[in-house]
Amino acid sequence: MIIRRGEERSLLTWLTTQERVLALWIEEVLCAAPKNVDFISKLEVHHAWLLDQIEYLTKSKVV
Repeated sequence: MIIRRGEERSLLTWLTTQERVLALWIEEVLCAAPKNVDFISKLEVHHAWLLDQIEYLTKSKVV
């Protein structure tokens, strides 16, 4: 699959937005239901994946 530079920028913007939203969501879940460890763990794994993808695209000089 070939991705153009404009598409990479759009993907990076989308991933960054998702990361911010997920970080806020994790914060809210921790305040509202701190005992729901399994759910929080799944959110944190996905958050780490988003950060990895953002880092990869940033290092690829997409920005």
